[in-house]
Amino acid sequence: MLSHRIHQINLIALFGIILIGFAAPNVRAQQPLKIGFVELSEVFDKGAKFKQTRNELKQILGEKRDKLQQLARNFLEDREKFVLQQELLPADTARERAQNLKERGDQLKELEMTEQVDFEKIKQEKIDPLIKEIITVVEAVAKDEGYTMVLHKSSLLYGHPQFDLTAKVIERINKN
Repeated sequence: MLSHRIHQINLIALFGIILIGFAAPNVRAQQPLKIGFVELSEVFDKGAKFKQTRNELKQILGEKRDKLQQLARNFLEDREKFVLQQELLPADTARERAQNLKERGDQLKELEMTEQVDFEKIKQEKIDPLIKEIITVVEAVAKDEGYTMVLHKSSLLYGHPQFDLTAKVIERINKN
């Protein structure tokens, strides 16, 4: 999901370059084009808030995984018991238990999918504000440093290190 958002940001930035380069020659004449870049993955790796969010998400995912694993273990134990006892049970009881196990297995699969969707929703709720903050900080750094445009580093074939704003963005984010 994060890579999809980064891709969207890259497309918007590239569209902006096209507009500035072709559709607005007056803007070019008034102000020299100064383009910087930021490595967003480094911002996520070194930003204190992002580390905290990553740890929270790991904990939530771990709890969900532990819950599902315990339910799966219980299900497998019950199924093994049934397989061992199946021959000794009356046919109606065996059918009933088999149906019960099938329903529990289906419920377990459904719960797994529900937990995954729930986790993705939680992840999105925690990451969206961080992405907005990054964009706000990038805009502020760009304005302070006189940049006309800032791209994601992955959009570039080459970028001179003097135009890399990553460290400044990380520093400002960690100050907040």
